[in-house]
Amino acid sequence: MTKHFIDIVVGADPGDAFLAATYADMAQYPPKAMGQKHAFVLFDRAELPAAQAVARQMIAEKEASTFGVTAPAGCIPAGDGVYLFFGWARPVGECIKHAQDCVQPA
Repeated sequence: MTKHFIDIVVGADPGDAFLAATYADMAQYPPKAMGQKHAFVLFDRAELPAAQAVARQMIAEKEASTFGVTAPAGCIPAGDGVYLFFGWARPVGECIKHAQDCVQPA
């Protein structure tokens, strides 16, 4: 069974925020959410309440480019230096069984 995540991250730009969130999650091994992602898709800017609604909608949309555990994370700029990342992740137990699928090589 998979799970989804929505994380609010601060960074100088989307790439900086993505790396910060990914490294922080990987440091808490095994990775639970962002640490399982190797890329992100950048969406249009939206303020936080609207960004959260868009993220929930994209999580539920099976045709979305961010749908599924092997898909990239989604990123919505939500203010100056604030980014909302969202997507699907394997539960920790599944990561241990399928480690090669949870952490993508650089």
